[in-house]
Amino acid sequence: YRFEMLNNALVSVEDDWSRMEPVIDSAVDILEAKNVSPILLHVIPTSEFEAYLNKMEYNSADPDDVASRHDVVQQVADRFHEVGLDPQIIGATGDPTENIVASVKNHNIDHVFMGGRQRSPTGKAVLGSVSHGVLRGVDIPCTIVMS
Repeated sequence: YRFEMLNNALVSVEDDWSRMEPVIDSAVDILEAKNVSPILLHVIPTSEFEAYLNKMEYNSADPDDVASRHDVVQQVADRFHEVGLDPQIIGATGDPTENIVASVKNHNIDHVFMGGRQRSPTGKAVLGSVSHGVLRGVDIPCTIVMS
C-alpha cells in the first residue's frame, strides 16, 4: 500500500497525548505529503459523556462540540494546522469500535490512523480491542501505531 488512493482519512483521537503523539507523527507525515486534511474522531464513552453533562449542569450537548473542546483533540488539530492542513473534528458517544467503523462508512474514509496496545492473545479474546475490532470491521487500510 503506497497511499496513492488516499483522499479521506480518519484519525481516532484518544484521551492520552503521550499515546497519541506517535500516531499523529505518522499521520502528519503521510497526510501532509498527500495534502489531505483528516477527520479527527473523538469517541466519549457514554458514562463519561453523562458525567460531563452532570458536571456542566447540561441536559444535552453536541458530541462534536464536546470533542472540539477536548485538550488532546485541540493538540492534535494544532499539529495538523502547523503543516497547513485543516482537520474536521467530530465527536461521538458510546463504543469506540462501533463509532470508528460507522464513521468510516458515513464519511467515505479510505484510511484510518489509530493507536494500538500490545495485548496477549488471551487479553484480546477476553477483553477485545478497539484496533482489532476496527480491523475486522472495515475493508480499508489502517495505520495502527503501537504504544
